[in-house]
Amino acid sequence: MGLLDILVALGLLIWLAYRGWSVLLLAPAAAILAAGLAGEPLLAHWTQTFMRSTARFIMQFFPIFLLGALFLANRRTHAACFLTIHHSSAATA
Repeated sequence: MGLLDILVALGLLIWLAYRGWSVLLLAPAAAILAAGLAGEPLLAHWTQTFMRSTARFIMQFFPIFLLGALFLANRRTHAACFLTIHHSSAATA
């Protein structure tokens, strides 16, 4: 029954999107419909599967995100200093 529920929700999403409804509003509604039709406990899946996987992903890739943020902040600081020095030397010349 799970595959049929997914196909019904997907079909409803496609049909309403072709009728002009916003996909940004339809996609979460279709996902909730598919999850509700499955008959599984939604909160248990959210806390036991999704949150555990999310925590593992963040632990694995946090150093990469942190270094990226630090290098971007450093680059912006240097760009701001360069523009300030270049602008002030052009004004005095």
